[in-house]
Amino acid sequence: MMDEDLVQAIDLAVRRARSNRSRLIRDAVQRHLAYLQQQQQEEAHRQGYERHPQTVEELEAWERIQAWPKD
Repeated sequence: MMDEDLVQAIDLAVRRARSNRSRLIRDAVQRHLAYLQQQQQEEAHRQGYERHPQTVEELEAWERIQAWPKD
């Protein structure tokens, strides 16, 4: 169930996009599910770095690789 204000907003959006409710809702759900998956992956990475933080040596190694070459 959706409240009337939400239904009206959906109907306005589908008219403007020349689409339909089903497509708009399906697309919104797919985008939200992709967002949730990305959030879960970022949380897993964060937890991994908390369990095994990078050492100073690892950071310095990357800094050397990323540095601009000197002439």
